[in-house]
Amino acid sequence: MEGAGDLGRLAKLSKLWGILMGIIVIGLLAYIGLLYMTSQQITADVKDIESIVYSPATETLRITFIVEVNNSGYIDVSIEKLCYEIYVEGEFLGSGYEETIFIYRGSNEIRIHLDTTLKQSLASIITIIVNRGNIDVTIKGKIVIPIKSFNLIKLWDAEIPFEETWKIKFTIT
Repeated sequence: MEGAGDLGRLAKLSKLWGILMGIIVIGLLAYIGLLYMTSQQITADVKDIESIVYSPATETLRITFIVEVNNSGYIDVSIEKLCYEIYVEGEFLGSGYEETIFIYRGSNEIRIHLDTTLKQSLASIITIIVNRGNIDVTIKGKIVIPIKSFNLIKLWDAEIPFEETWKIKFTIT
């Protein structure tokens, strides 16, 4: 009779194990669904170009701008990478990226600085500025949000593009 009792206990354990695994799978699918839905509800815009400063002493141009990321989704997420390119008067000035940025639900501001010493671009840009005083600055980019299982295994990336053009008054220091 003891053998029959052991089999009954094994059957109950097997059922409990199956129920536990089912709950884990359902929870995982629900989390991935929430993360996907949240990634679809994130927007990004260039909120402001704070400053464009040319320093003749070092022959560098520094552009400081703010990207506003709005997360109206259900959970906080981590941005794997924020990539950007900057164009001044239609000419490529520089590019860069920021990595591993945590985005809470609601509005999040990310301040970015780009320093460049591209002498050819700077020469033509400075000529435009001297003649007009104002310049058109375009910032293009994208945010990459990884969709991960158990925050370990990347399933896919959600990409959110942004682009904005601003007319800016230029300052020489």
